[in-house]
Amino acid sequence: MKKLVGVLGTLALVVSVMPTATAEQGVEENARDLTIDVTGTAVPASLGELTYPYFAAERGMAGECSMELNVDEAGEATSYQIRECSHATFRRAAESFARTLNYAPAEAASTQELTVSWGAGS
Repeated sequence: MKKLVGVLGTLALVVSVMPTATAEQGVEENARDLTIDVTGTAVPASLGELTYPYFAAERGMAGECSMELNVDEAGEATSYQIRECSHATFRRAAESFARTLNYAPAEAASTQELTVSWGAGS
């Protein structure tokens, strides 16, 4: 499920995912609601490899990373810097996401700021 939400001039994207581990038969009682929220100066046109890390999903962990991306005129992230991250597991997921996302093509290169939040419910 994907939903685009505008919040005080900042764009947010909410994605719900279900880890593979809970998709097996007979484990519905262990299933968790997992969400990934992306907020920033502009929401990417393509989310690339936006995933909930298996290690974190299995343990019900939540986390957040903030990053800065340099985006070229074609909308591709040419470089990124992870500013802050709550856990190394989420840092790896944020780096994979940053390397694979794309923005809508622009007339000039830009710098975008994103915060990715992974949340696990019960």
